[in-house]
Amino acid sequence: MPQLAGERVDKLPGFAEPFALGPAPVVAALALAGTLAVALLAFRARRSPRLFAALVVGFACTYTILFQAVLPRLDERFSAPLRRLAVQAAALVPADQRVVMLDLRRRPSVCFYGDRQTESVGTRAGLDPEAPLYRSAEGRVGLTRAALIPRFPATLQVEVLAQDLGFALFRARPVQAAR
Repeated sequence: MPQLAGERVDKLPGFAEPFALGPAPVVAALALAGTLAVALLAFRARRSPRLFAALVVGFACTYTILFQAVLPRLDERFSAPLRRLAVQAAALVPADQRVVMLDLRRRPSVCFYGDRQTESVGTRAGLDPEAPLYRSAEGRVGLTRAALIPRFPATLQVEVLAQDLGFALFRARPVQAAR
């Protein structure tokens, strides 16, 4: 996937490094192919009970493989890093403040697992040196893709607090306040 994503790989941190799903997708495909063959034979022979049984077995095999092997690995790669960083951010941010979500939209797991409200900010506003977002002396804690950290303006002191599979937990404050 990193080769297929090309330059866009920094927008898809889960694809930044290769990962294997193991044999589960192959087993699921074989189970579906076998089910399809049995179902077609039963359909042609007009044997409804066999057709129904083939479809039930195929569904059960596919469901089990998908939910027990494939989806947990995908979750570990794409959702778990942000959940872990959200918990760390919650320890740093008072309950009445928001965690900045820089160029990360539609990530409700951060609010849920971090138990903090978030403030979604696009790249333009989040990296604008004149933006009032980081004006407080203590700075703001936020989450973003690790690839965006070097793009912060020089007028901000950015401290990377943690990184996890292409995502970063950071604190940003004006350079004057950092001294």
